[in-house]
Amino acid sequence: MLLQRTALSPLLGKAVVTRFAPSPTGQLHLGHLLHLLYLHTIAKQLNARVLLRMENHDAQRSRGEYVDAIEDDLAWLGLLEAFSPVPDQLSRIDRYETVVQQLLAKQLAYRCDCSRKQIARSQPEGDARYSGRCRTRALPASETTCVRLQLPDKNYPFNDLTMGKQLQNPYLQCGDFPLQDRIGQYTYHLAVVLDDLDDGVNLIIRGADLLHCTGRQQALRDALGVTKAPLYLHHPLIHDREGDKLSKKTSSTSLKERRAAGATAEQLIGEALFRGQLLADNQPCSLTACEQIIFGDS
Repeated sequence: MLLQRTALSPLLGKAVVTRFAPSPTGQLHLGHLLHLLYLHTIAKQLNARVLLRMENHDAQRSRGEYVDAIEDDLAWLGLLEAFSPVPDQLSRIDRYETVVQQLLAKQLAYRCDCSRKQIARSQPEGDARYSGRCRTRALPASETTCVRLQLPDKNYPFNDLTMGKQLQNPYLQCGDFPLQDRIGQYTYHLAVVLDDLDDGVNLIIRGADLLHCTGRQQALRDALGVTKAPLYLHHPLIHDREGDKLSKKTSSTSLKERRAAGATAEQLIGEALFRGQLLADNQPCSLTACEQIIFGDS
């Protein structure tokens, strides 16, 4: 998908802060590289500050060696020095805990002992939606409970800079979602919303697979009393031969492995653009040429 420069007009002349926030649970692959190319190109167009934040809220799967590998890949691509590092999520645990306790005290969140299997069994067809079974049970904290945000039945409109007007109702989509899991780890939604607030992020650039998260994160912002939301830009993904997005689990060959096999940065950039349907042919491309390609300049 080619970007239109006019799509960025709401941000022109403003102090824009965006972020690259990888999870250090594996190696970067071509899908991450395509995201980086969109991010770098848009940030350059807006003269935006790009934060580098390691999203390691999943302490069980995050590894220090993956942090090092991500930074090494960014340096190899020529991007590391352009990004401003900020504290990772494990250093923000006290902040997350304070907010969860505040939401519990205001009865905007509650404890729940329903397992994923129970929720899935109650919804045999389609995506599992939590019914709100534990809303009124007043369960105490225990090793078998998570904390869920109590959602209103409300539509959350937003305007995506590439996909246009959107309307989401998280209450109907997924029901009350967790803020903290049973083993005490804070969830993606809680961590990323608080991080973006604390870091002053006002433009969120991410893949289209996270579009559905936007209404949920707006609902959490509402519960926190935050009235101003960032702008969003969701871009297309690279898919494998089966039509699934590239992921660490299914894993596509990592950038590190491709580098070790002799691939150059220009070759991988060109391949990412080609597989992202931005180039007609799989040919090497420099980082500096991405702006012309992504914006479709002749």
